[in-house]
Amino acid sequence: MTGRRKPTPQIAAALDKALRANGELIAFTAPPGTPQTKRTIRDPGTVPRNVTIRQASREAGERSSSDATAIASFRAADRQLGGGHLYRSVLRYLHHNIAPRLFGSEEDDEPQQTFLAAASLTELAGWMAHDSGSDAHANRHFQKALPLARSGNDPALGANIMASMSHLALQRGRLSEAASLAQAGRKNANLGPKVPALSSRLYAMEARALAKRGEAEATRRVLDAAHEELRSAPVPAVSEWTSSFDSAALASEAALALQDLGKLSAAAAEAERAVSLRPGDRARSRVFGQISLALIRVQQGELEAACTVGNELLGACHTLGSIRATNQLNNLAIALNPYRQQSSVSDFLECLLAVNEQRAVLFADIGASPTMEGSYT
Repeated sequence: MTGRRKPTPQIAAALDKALRANGELIAFTAPPGTPQTKRTIRDPGTVPRNVTIRQASREAGERSSSDATAIASFRAADRQLGGGHLYRSVLRYLHHNIAPRLFGSEEDDEPQQTFLAAASLTELAGWMAHDSGSDAHANRHFQKALPLARSGNDPALGANIMASMSHLALQRGRLSEAASLAQAGRKNANLGPKVPALSSRLYAMEARALAKRGEAEATRRVLDAAHEELRSAPVPAVSEWTSSFDSAALASEAALALQDLGKLSAAAAEAERAVSLRPGDRARSRVFGQISLALIRVQQGELEAACTVGNELLGACHTLGSIRATNQLNNLAIALNPYRQQSSVSDFLECLLAVNEQRAVLFADIGASPTMEGSYT
């Protein structure tokens, strides 16, 4: 005997729906000999008879608050340090703090909140896997996060996950899929209270896909919609389960879309705005914005300006555990290499080489290629 209990009926029902088990998990948790039509699933709002409503509410609230605090802490550290440092910590939290409540080895009097915490953390694990260079693992996390969000009955979180899936599809060159996911995300978001910042993010993802396809007019129209949505929310609303999307994030996405369309002056303006709006505690986002600006400057033939931006960002890269950042730095080196006979370019490339050598040691220490730990995540 392992000492583990079967999932409670109400959790089994939600898991059965989320995992598309066609009633098998419900049957597994039913008492022996119980006809399927007689099984009773306890509503998530009820509590065991031997626990007072006040006690159950207090304990459930404490767990939900603890999960939300953990998610906020992971997100803050991820933005500053990169996903490579934290990926396995998030997986451990999922396995040791969330999974026991989902699968029944611990009592859970607020299963809906547990599903939302599981969905949010699984999505975050997907981003960390992506940042660590493993898009296949990232895709698996996102695919599992979405039905968990649906089981938690949170349309905004589901739409947020679709935006993440759209981003990943874009990075993998699946442009039609990226656009479709963004559109589906907006439909999903409309099932709940309006969240303008989330709608803006989804419009921005669609615009990125359209720009990659060279659809300039459609890109501009959708980018305008993204800006309009964000203007309707002066302070973008941030759920404890969803990631934020602000003016700096929109400027970053707009810069990339405009760059893909060859509108370099407009792209440079958006990239500069993104960097100026991004505070120092968002090191990774700021570095991405600076790399985008430097690449645009190279395309404009402004090599001195590109190297100036490049030198500014190198200091923040030493401890940033992000394979994505390394890949973008390599793209910048490739773009500048034809001009290495110029002293400013040559000096920058030498500094970049030294930083990349230090980062190679960092990735050797933290493990650049994440591995899956169990079937849940």
